[in-house]
Amino acid sequence: MPRAGWSPRRAEPRRAPRRLTAATLLAALALALTCCDAAEPSTTADPDIRLACLSVKEAACESIAGEVRGRMAGAGSLVAMSVESFPCDIGQCPPGFEARQEYSIVAEFTAPPRIRQFGATTMFTGSLQIDAGMDTESVVVLPVSVRTGERARPLSLGHCGLGSPIDADGSLWDAVGAIDSRHDAAANAAPGQFSLTGETTARFQSDSGFAVNLLRRAGPKSYRLCA
Repeated sequence: MPRAGWSPRRAEPRRAPRRLTAATLLAALALALTCCDAAEPSTTADPDIRLACLSVKEAACESIAGEVRGRMAGAGSLVAMSVESFPCDIGQCPPGFEARQEYSIVAEFTAPPRIRQFGATTMFTGSLQIDAGMDTESVVVLPVSVRTGERARPLSLGHCGLGSPIDADGSLWDAVGAIDSRHDAAANAAPGQFSLTGETTARFQSDSGFAVNLLRRAGPKSYRLCA
């Protein structure tokens, strides 16, 4: 749901070129496919917490979510988080996470159900300043769809895009992993197709090309109020 950057090589004695064996090439290919599989959902350090990374690379997303989690000890049962980044107002971003300045972090809790929202700012030193956060108005929703196991079916996002319930195959679904929050379908109604990719995983693809990975939610889910 942050990739290591390139670093200069240290000078080494000149050596004769080595031949790559077939086994070495296959191993390298397997590693590349593993590290870059777009269908792999993101989580925080706790695999039970679903993490959505909206226009922020997943490594930075996980780091920011981890910092926020560290401030929420005893706040309740955390089930899902999202981290969204916003471009700098004047187009000149300080160094740090994603070279972006402002972040919105949303945390969903159960027992009791509530949603808490945080703001964060990347400082010029590269550190992250996080505010105290506040609970936002939310509503608890139960699924109304019927579970059929049908592999693919038409589905439209609600008028608030990913902020609206995704109710399919008898469950509500959490958006996870890397998401292009700048796409119009992320925040607006969008027709498309819902496809099961496993017992608890699915993917939504809009007719306009927006795509998001999903994880099945067992039971109700809280949503922020959306006009």
